[in-house]
Parts: sequence; structure tokens; C-alpha cells
Amino acid sequence: MKKEIFTSEILVNARRLVVGYVLNNSGTIEDANDILQEGFEVFILNLRKPDFKLKTKPESYIFCVCRNLWLNHLNSEKRNIDHCREFEDISAIGDDQIILKQRKEFLLDIIDKNMKRLTQKCQEIFKLRKEGLSYEEIANRMNFKKGSISKDKYYRCKKRLLELISKDQEYLNFMRFENEINEKRS
Repeated sequence: MKKEIFTSEILVNARRLVVGYVLNNSGTIEDANDILQEGFEVFILNLRKPDFKLKTKPESYIFCVCRNLWLNHLNSEKRNIDHCREFEDISAIGDDQIILKQRKEFLLDIIDKNMKRLTQKCQEIFKLRKEGLSYEEIANRMNFKKGSISKDKYYRCKKRLLELISKDQEYLNFMRFENEINEKRS
């Protein structure tokens, strides 16, 4: 095993990210510590594999593993289904693909969470646009006088959603971490 991978800075960064994520997603500090322990175990097991190549920052990898473990925990609580099979061989997918997939899922979760904070009217407009309806069709369906009103409402709702996301603490923590990683790479 590569001992130099585990520096105190990496462990502290990984812990900070995981604890923040779990606490922001219905967990406790004890839950975060349990998930972090499991994440470290997965990471260590993968490090011991001769063909395993870490292509990202260790704390990023640990965070993604822990995030998946926590989401699985939440899913199993809600549905009483064991979703942990997904992690039996986490190294089967390339590290970069895992990071990109997890980053995308994380950002979609942030968008979904903040969409629920919008008015019902905004949520309906977004739903109809996603279904491919034109502004005129949306205006007809929502009893607006003309399509330009639905287009204006759509852009106001979009602006409000972006404001909510830009103030979301989970998103701000994520972006701060991304910026730190990018600065270290430069």
C-alpha cells in the first residue's frame, strides 16, 4: 500500500467534505463518521489492488465513495432495499468517470433540491419546458394571455433558481473544494 497517500491534510479534507455532506443530507456526526470509516476501507481495499491507479485527488475519491455509501444508506432506509452492490467493485469504472458522474449527480441533486423551493407555478413551467412545450403551448396550458408572458415567467423562475443555488451552502462548499483542487493542480 502506498503510505504517502494518507497525509493528515488529505484525511482532514476528506473528513470535512464527508461530514458536511452527510450533515446537509439528513445525517448526524455519528453517521458521517461511520460512512467515512467505510469509505476509507473501500479506498484502502482498492489501493491494495495491483491494477488500481488513482487518477484523482485521494480526498475527491474518498468523498465520492462516501457520498455513494450515504446515498445508498438513505435509499435503503426509505425503500428497505440494499443498493450497496454498486460498490462491490468501485474500481471497475475509471476514476475520472466516477468523479465526473458523481459531480454531475451532486449538481443535479442541488438543482432538484432548490427547484422544490420555487413556487408551484415555476415548477410547472420548468416541467412543461422539459417536456418540450413551446412558450405558446405553456401559455395556453397555464391560462396566460400570450406566449411572451410564459417566456418572461420562465426566465424569472430560472433567475430565481440560480439565486437559490448560488446561496446554497452545500453548493458553496462544493465549489470552494473544487477551486482548492484546481489551485493545487496549477
